[in-house]
Amino acid sequence: MNKQFTNLNSLLKHIQKEAEKSIQSDVSKKVIKKAQDHVDEDVYAVYPDPKEYERSGKLRNSFVVTSVKDGVEITNNRIDVDPSTGEIREIAEIIEYGHDDSEQGYLYPAYYPGSENFVQPRPFMKNTADELNQTGEHVITLKKSLQRKGMDVN
Repeated sequence: MNKQFTNLNSLLKHIQKEAEKSIQSDVSKKVIKKAQDHVDEDVYAVYPDPKEYERSGKLRNSFVVTSVKDGVEITNNRIDVDPSTGEIREIAEIIEYGHDDSEQGYLYPAYYPGSENFVQPRPFMKNTADELNQTGEHVITLKKSLQRKGMDVN
């Protein structure tokens, strides 16, 4: 990168722009992959064989990246419709917080007496954030992305 800058302000704007591009592409992909791994480990593996419904696998593929000031926000927008009432159900929230602590709760908890894994929280989003904060993989990914663009980042 042999770009010339006439003042510090233009250099800072360029760095900010390139960092935002890297966050929206490379970093968000890394975070989503880590979140998908946590869906597999924290949700699907904990309760692998539902009895009253067929698992769609949509939770794993319902991550959304939204631009926010100074970065991105990654959420899971997995919803479903209650077949009996037509009510929209926030599936990601129900799984994250569990039957008793989510706004809605599970549809089928009465069918699973003693099945604590089903009604307990399975905090895949919190676990993703905790792991990233511990490992710093998102920061490493940002640095590598900027280095590929020719920036000297340590």
